[in-house]
Amino acid sequence: MFETEYIFKGKHAEYVKDLNDKYQLMNRNLDVLILAPIIGLLHNRRSEMDRSQPTETSIFTDQLRSEGKKLSFIYNLVLLLDETDGEISIDDRFQKAFETSEPKSEEGKKNNHIFNSYVLGGVEILHEKLISKSEVLTKTQEKIKDLSPEKKLYIDGVCIDNMYEFLSELGL
Repeated sequence: MFETEYIFKGKHAEYVKDLNDKYQLMNRNLDVLILAPIIGLLHNRRSEMDRSQPTETSIFTDQLRSEGKKLSFIYNLVLLLDETDGEISIDDRFQKAFETSEPKSEEGKKNNHIFNSYVLGGVEILHEKLISKSEVLTKTQEKIKDLSPEKKLYIDGVCIDNMYEFLSELGL
């Protein structure tokens, strides 16, 4: 599965770029690929590849190979815990997850599709949870700086100019 370049397309490519480049919440596309399928699985969120935009971002084969054991473990874990096929026996789950099927076989293609759908669902969740909140905090902070002194937030006589720090101290 991880022997060739991995490509995010469309809105998912934009989301990955936001997570890495724009907001620097992650260092590499590979970090998203490692985390996203687990998030997608935990939230039972799957998505299909978006082809509505020409945007692409990729992970080079060398990077995939360097984290091959970790990625294979996550791949197997996702297939083991996936409930797409409904109620199947534990033996069938283990066969699906751990017995190698040729990537080009129908079963291999199906397994790759399941894994990739959790990756894309996880990317959407990461973007929704991390980017949306970051944007709200940034916009709130900008608005507070623009307020006149009488409209700013004061707590115990101290002006809260930096809403982000204030919300962080509250654990939000």
